[in-house]
Amino acid sequence: MKTKLLHLLIVSTVLALASCSTGVAPMGRDTYMISGTSFGLVNSGAARAKLLRQADKWCRERGLVMIPVSYSGQDAIYGQRPASAEVIFRAVPPSDPENARPKYEREPDHHEMITIKQR
Repeated sequence: MKTKLLHLLIVSTVLALASCSTGVAPMGRDTYMISGTSFGLVNSGAARAKLLRQADKWCRERGLVMIPVSYSGQDAIYGQRPASAEVIFRAVPPSDPENARPKYEREPDHHEMITIKQR
């Protein structure tokens, strides 16, 4: 009995920590997308945060700065679907004029898309 309970606990923990990402995909000049899912009891914010960290790391490895453009996501529904998110970003040199403090505005959209507008 204890062995089965331990096995269930290990599998549950692995699933809760597991996530899957598409990797960075080009969308045009300096613009990229990354999307992924996070299994377990997490929300789309956790999935999005993980993707933003991956995008930032990808840019820093190339000497670039990650500028978020938009993101969207869906929360997990236990037993039906994992949490998912998509992040669109630009990768620009640190000296690029677009590398400025963003102004975040929520757009009215049933898909909960967030667009980041530069001042």
